[in-house]
Amino acid sequence: MDDKEKEKKAEEAKVTGDDQVQERQAEIYQIDMDHASKVLSMQEDEPAEVQSVVDVVTTAKLITEVVTALIESVTAASITVFAAEPQVHAAQ
Repeated sequence: MDDKEKEKKAEEAKVTGDDQVQERQAEIYQIDMDHASKVLSMQEDEPAEVQSVVDVVTTAKLITEVVTALIESVTAASITVFAAEPQVHAAQ
């Protein structure tokens, strides 16, 4: 085997190795893309549920504010203020 044949075989081995590396990288990349797609599809379901929770919490806060305001007005209306009777002194 002369030097040219050795160089040619070494070059072929390098190219074959590069092809295998590229194939593995493509497989890994595809796996990562599949994973990302699954994660994104799972996240698409959540916004409706999150919005529902936000609506419930907002409604509960509004109800709490209304009830608190009503309690304050009822308490203020039910307080009886007693005034001292005016004292009139008779002239002597």
